[in-house]
Amino acid sequence: DSETNDITNYEYGFYTEASKRLNDKVELSASIRVDKNENFDFVSSQRFSYVREFKKNNFFRASIQRGVRLPNIQEQFLDQNLGETRLIGGLQQVTDPYDLPNNAIFQQSLEEFNLAVADDVNRKLVLNESIIDESFFQIDLPAIRRSNQDIIERGIVDASRFNGVQPEHVTSFEIGYRGLVEDKKVFEILYYRNYYTNFIGNTRVIKPRTSPSIDLTLATEQANTPGQSELFFITDNSDGLIVTEGLEMMYDVTSDEGTNFSINATYANIGQDSDDPLTPNFNTPPFKLNFTLGHRKLGRFFAGQISWRFRSAFEWESAFLDGTIPDYHTLDFQLTFKIPTINSSVRVGGNNVLNREQFNIFGGPEISSYYYISYTFDKF
Repeated sequence: DSETNDITNYEYGFYTEASKRLNDKVELSASIRVDKNENFDFVSSQRFSYVREFKKNNFFRASIQRGVRLPNIQEQFLDQNLGETRLIGGLQQVTDPYDLPNNAIFQQSLEEFNLAVADDVNRKLVLNESIIDESFFQIDLPAIRRSNQDIIERGIVDASRFNGVQPEHVTSFEIGYRGLVEDKKVFEILYYRNYYTNFIGNTRVIKPRTSPSIDLTLATEQANTPGQSELFFITDNSDGLIVTEGLEMMYDVTSDEGTNFSINATYANIGQDSDDPLTPNFNTPPFKLNFTLGHRKLGRFFAGQISWRFRSAFEWESAFLDGTIPDYHTLDFQLTFKIPTINSSVRVGGNNVLNREQFNIFGGPEISSYYYISYTFDKF
């Protein structure tokens, strides 16, 4: 992006939807959306849904939809040097100047090579408690590396890669139930499964000073030495199918006396071919759980509520850092004092009152406790 090379990125589209009631119990709906981006061909999304009320206030629903996600501006044009790592977008005019095909190695392949070499060395060691046998000094490490070089050869970036990132496509199936009983009990459950092609993530490759097509042994050594190689994170599409699925459940009940209890839970999972070099950056905790218990009539003018929340640990992947985000659980509360004579209420509360510090992304803030007080006046 400069005076002589402005970046432009126009986009337009249209959307239409239609629905029809077949009878008092069944409703069908369908929609279509078409988008056009300056750098990509026309793409379309379609959705069809079915909703049936099989008894009063109890609904069954199902849908199938095909969606498209166009690469955003950074995923198209980014070119950022972070020192030992360079982040680049997926458009061919961005990747071509770095001449990666035939000159770079997938990071995943280099890691597999290093692990295979370490395994072979360990198998040749003779250990007696903490004593290493003299055979350790007879290990021919260069020969072991040469015997595993086929892993590196298979990991050389070929000419079919990085010819331009493409829109991401998904076909999604969803089925769910929602019911209301006696106007005070709500139960909902939803299951979905998504099938992605051209899933957009980043592919990580290492470009040594020496091309692996010229000297594979030297290139491998340089790839393992940060000062003699450069790591690239390139916006790219998955080679094969990526599948995500999830389950969501919610139960909420309010008694005639004013007690409210609710629980909701979510589960999410991703499946990917182990040979696919793409890093999907799914970054989603597999499990979340929330409990809430409250009463709107603790006293004549009092109401209160406590909540407990849990989020499981998950693997975080990003250009900044990879690692495990630990799990956490928190306890929240709030108390409300009503002042009906002046149409007002005062609320006091706290979030994470056990002060269990947590964070949700690497490089983001660590969250601690906070407390609040609010005053509300409502003349209506």
